[in-house]
Amino acid sequence: MRVRRGRVAARGSLKPKMSSASAETAPERPPVQVKVEPRQQRGPRRKNNEYIDGIAVDGFEDVKEVFQSNFRDRLEHDGAALAVYHKGKLVVDLWGGWADRENDRNWTRDTIANIFSCTKSVAAICVAMKVDKKECAYTDKVSKCWPEFGRNGKEDITIDMILTHRAGLPYFEEDITLDEAADRVKISKIIEEEIPKFPPGSKIAYHPITFGWLIDQVRIAGRGNGTLFQRFPLYRCFAASTKSSAALANFSVTRFSKNTVCQICTLHTSANIEYSELQTVVDKGRERGAGTLVVCCTEAVGLLGRDAEENRYAVILDTDVYIGSCAEQECRIAKLSLPKRSNAFREHVYDRMIFSLGNLLHTKKPSTSDMRRPQPLVQSIEMFNSPSVRAFGQPAVNGVASARGLALLHQIFMDGTLVSHEFFETVSQPEYEGFFDHTLGVEESKGHGFIYCRSPTGSWQIGHSAMGGQCIRMDPSNELVICYLTNALKAGSGKHTLTYNKLQTKIYEILATKK
Repeated sequence: MRVRRGRVAARGSLKPKMSSASAETAPERPPVQVKVEPRQQRGPRRKNNEYIDGIAVDGFEDVKEVFQSNFRDRLEHDGAALAVYHKGKLVVDLWGGWADRENDRNWTRDTIANIFSCTKSVAAICVAMKVDKKECAYTDKVSKCWPEFGRNGKEDITIDMILTHRAGLPYFEEDITLDEAADRVKISKIIEEEIPKFPPGSKIAYHPITFGWLIDQVRIAGRGNGTLFQRFPLYRCFAASTKSSAALANFSVTRFSKNTVCQICTLHTSANIEYSELQTVVDKGRERGAGTLVVCCTEAVGLLGRDAEENRYAVILDTDVYIGSCAEQECRIAKLSLPKRSNAFREHVYDRMIFSLGNLLHTKKPSTSDMRRPQPLVQSIEMFNSPSVRAFGQPAVNGVASARGLALLHQIFMDGTLVSHEFFETVSQPEYEGFFDHTLGVEESKGHGFIYCRSPTGSWQIGHSAMGGQCIRMDPSNELVICYLTNALKAGSGKHTLTYNKLQTKIYEILATKK
């Protein structure tokens, strides 16, 4: 009989039996001291947050149920917000889920989120306002007012080529660090030395990151060494400082110091400010509603528009959109999280196109066009959670906004508040319809800095989609603006985002019943 040694003691049922007598005389053994290592703290496991809040009115009530179902069905694993304007009225304003799951912070009415490439649509609006006021033209050559830009074969690049991704600069040869990204002088020098990757104007190749640096650096004739946004970029016109709010719209001019953005509490969505040596007064002749106005008393005031009389500055409603300089807003920003594997799998099953779009910035195939070269600055999506990254601003990918605010900005662009109705007609149609994009590898329609796509009814939608599912779209034919934002990044973008598509489908179903 073979005896297996060393295992008997480990099996309780095989321990040798002890007689009752020996049991009484046997000395008591001390209990075995077992050192138990403390279990590693992994943090509480939080349930999916199905909390939502907000309004859906004027027949759009069913949109709220679809929004809720995205959370209930685990399609939204953190937070999201949706805003819809119809015929100039905010008919849907919903938010829900986590703004920061780790810290048990809910998404609230005041939460703002990274909007990534939707920032390009904000930049396009700013350029459109300047073109409408004849301060520049889409056909202007950049080298005309910035001679150094014209080096190395860039002399014929126009503003429009940058806006439509035809400038031939989808990436820069020099790797740019985060410190350099915040240095506009350094960026300017890098751009001046760049060589186009293809003849400018010959093809379309999406400029994911470089779009922002290029358009931010463009200079306008007669404005000295200022940029297209007159030395202080877009955010100087759309950020609202809570420090300068006041109950009355009557201020000493010293309250509007140079390079300061001020917020005025009043009952106007659009008004004029009249400047004199002693005071600045809101013109109440254009009363249209209730809200908080933003006035920009800086060298960039032309971005908001200046009429023929140099003593009148245009003012727009606080749009809650920020590109850089948003330190005061950090406590409101939703924390980004990467897609869960289960959600990403569901999205890929829903839309196989996501497989190819996923290679946009990170493909390593040697046979792939150089236009798909990885962007060195984008080290990790989670880097956009860093306040230092958000601080330097970048009009291609680095904006933050509320869904309501971003939708409002596009609503007042579409309704004639920011540009004339005649000018908006020119930008409501794409310049390049169905052209192959050599970066994305798909056909797209582009023009004036916007992306154009067809709505479920066949009308043109104007705006921009972004990484992770963020989306802003205007539909002039249906008098509609839709903005969807989330901090739980999705595998797809635009029409390839399951959560957004469910919402859009319901919105257009409701529109069909109203006709």
